[in-house]
Parts: sequence; C-alpha cells; structure tokens
Amino acid sequence: MIRAGGVLLFLFLGIAVVISLADRAPLHPAPKDTLYSLEYLFNLYLDKAVRQELPGPHAYRILVPYAVYGTSQVTAIPPLTTDFIFKVLVLTALQLVFFRYLGKFFSGMTPLLGVLLLDIYCAAALSYPVGPSVIETSDMLNVVVFSVALLAVFERRLALLLGTLFIGTLNRETPWLILPLVALADWKPGRKAVAAGLALIAVAAPYFLLRLLVGSPSPDWWLTRDIGGNIPFLTGDQTATALVANARVALMLGPLALPALLRVREHHPYHILAAVIIPPFVVVHYLVGRIIEMRLWLPLLTVLIPLAISGMQKLAQGRPAAQ
Repeated sequence: MIRAGGVLLFLFLGIAVVISLADRAPLHPAPKDTLYSLEYLFNLYLDKAVRQELPGPHAYRILVPYAVYGTSQVTAIPPLTTDFIFKVLVLTALQLVFFRYLGKFFSGMTPLLGVLLLDIYCAAALSYPVGPSVIETSDMLNVVVFSVALLAVFERRLALLLGTLFIGTLNRETPWLILPLVALADWKPGRKAVAAGLALIAVAAPYFLLRLLVGSPSPDWWLTRDIGGNIPFLTGDQTATALVANARVALMLGPLALPALLRVREHHPYHILAAVIIPPFVVVHYLVGRIIEMRLWLPLLTVLIPLAISGMQKLAQGRPAAQ
C-alpha cells in the first residue's frame, strides 16, 4: 500500500521537475545561436564564481556555484545538467519543508494548497533571468533556509537553526534578517540570550570569513546602485522604472498581504511573531536589492502565506482559523 508520504514526495518531485524544465525552455528556441548564448552565459558566471572574478557581493555567495562546479568535475556531468539536478532537489526539499511547517498550524488539504501557492510564485520568479542560472538555484535554496529556520524556531530546535543559518549565509546574506525572530522567540527559560547570541555567531562567522578569504576584483559588501529604480522620484531618470517595479511588487505581495491583515490579532501567535521579519526584509531590499526581480521576495512568502491562509479562512468561515 502506498503511503501518503510517498505520494507527496512523488507529487513534489514531479512539480520540481516541471518547474525546472520550464526554466530550461529558453535554451531551445530558434535560431540556434540563442542556445549557445544562454549556455555560454551560464558557464561564464559559473567560471567567474569559482575563479573569484565576480564583484561583491556576488563573489561571496559561494555555496551553490562551488557545489555545482565541484559536483560537475567529480561526476563529469555538464554544469548545466548538474544545476538542473540541484534545482530539482532544492525545489523538492522546499516543498517538503514548507508542507511540514504549514502542517503545524493547519489541517486537511490546507498545507498542500499553501505549498502549491508557493510553487506558483517560484515558477513565476524563474522567468528572470532568462534561462537557467545558478543564481536562481541559490535563490530557491534561500527560501529553503527561511522555511527550515521558521520550523526550527517554532520547534525550539537550536542545533538545526544554527546549522541552517550557517549554511544559509554561505549561500546569501539574507539569514541576517532571521535574527530578530530568533531574539524574540519563546525559547526555554534562560535560553533566549544564548539562542540569540549563538544565532548571531552562526551568521556573522561565515559572513565575515567569506569577505576575508574570497577574492574579488570589486570587493563591495553591498551595493545601493539600484536604489533609484526602487524608490520613485529619487532620481528623475529612473522614476518610470521605479513605478513599474513597485507595481510589480504590489501585484506579487498584495494578494497575500491583504488577507494577512484580516483580524490580525486572531492569527496564530507564532505567525504574528514571524512577521517581525517583514519590515527589515522590505527595507533592506529597497536599499540594496532590485525589487523588480520576483525571486528576491520569495523568502518573504514563507511568512506571508501562513498569514494569508489564516486570513482567508477567517474570511470564508467568519471565525478564527484552526490553530
């Protein structure tokens, strides 16, 4: 007899393959020269990453490029195919972890529907850049990091949290934004300061070590060059771009933010606490990100989707959602 867990794994693996195949679709158009240009750009970025020729902060996001390159060298599988396999595995893991996280608060089909909603956003986010990229794989892994961290804090699993933060910081800098949740979480008596301190070390150690050990022709730790394209009227020549970017962010996050605001005090206390991530996440990405890129906002969905589901349940049932 097939177990429910096996069915879910098969479903999530299939969805991961479909999303990853869709990401590869631009590799196969006519004329043929498009195929070579996209594959060339993929390999160019990967080569620059492992040779430490990328500018900061991209130079310090080593986990996925080094893993793809190293696996390709050991197995003789082409880097593009290796990245495809990595992307399938990461997306499958993301669905499994987020399903488990939602299952802590919702019953029935609700956790599955929440995962499918996240899948839709992930598939849409992979539309840019065109074609497969290790940057996209890194962004998907970033969502896994946020999902595992949310689950670990809720379950008070400090070792899992610290390992996730450390590995996540080798991938991208955004685990810094999880620290406010760790500091405010309800740990065992006397362990709040310990948890917050260890979490800070788990993020700070790889963050600073990477910047000391990894070379870069332009060793910037962060960049604010896109801020004019994020904040309207800040620079006249980029105002139109900024307005379009903000409209896209509103269309992406608005359908989740609006139901999340329904009867806020009746949401699960942990979901309300996890919302502490939202303000610094938004501010940081407006300052140093490029907000028009949907993939940058994906980690925030791990906080918004549970709130939105809870709000929609209240709207449909006229009473607090099951906790």
